[in-house]
Amino acid sequence: MSTHLQAEIDKLKKKLLFIGAMVEESLQKSVKAV
Repeated sequence: MSTHLQAEIDKLKKKLLFIGAMVEESLQKSVKAV
């Protein structure tokens, strides 16, 4: 049970990191566009 939960948490962390990186990238692009 706990290992399954840990795996879900790891997946969420990876997803958040990925989304964060995408947001950061788009922010940098919009800053350069301005």
